[in-house]
Amino acid sequence: MVGQIYHDAFSKDLVDQVYLTRVHADIPGDTSFPVLDAAWREVWREEHPADEHHEHAFTFLRFEKIPGPRERIKPDPVELS
Repeated sequence: MVGQIYHDAFSKDLVDQVYLTRVHADIPGDTSFPVLDAAWREVWREEHPADEHHEHAFTFLRFEKIPGPRERIKPDPVELS
């Protein structure tokens, strides 16, 4: 179910930012997050080592979608009189 939500959101172009927590461990599960391709750029990262409160190291990441050709061209607003 969750995997389908990811798929639908990305395939319908509903997402322009991704906030991701990457846990640095192999943890079994039945759902994985889609791979972000070259259409995405990392804009922020905060790394945390494993410690007495966290068994595994983890990283907070934020990605932004790189605008495509149609998204880059924004017409100037037109005043109607």
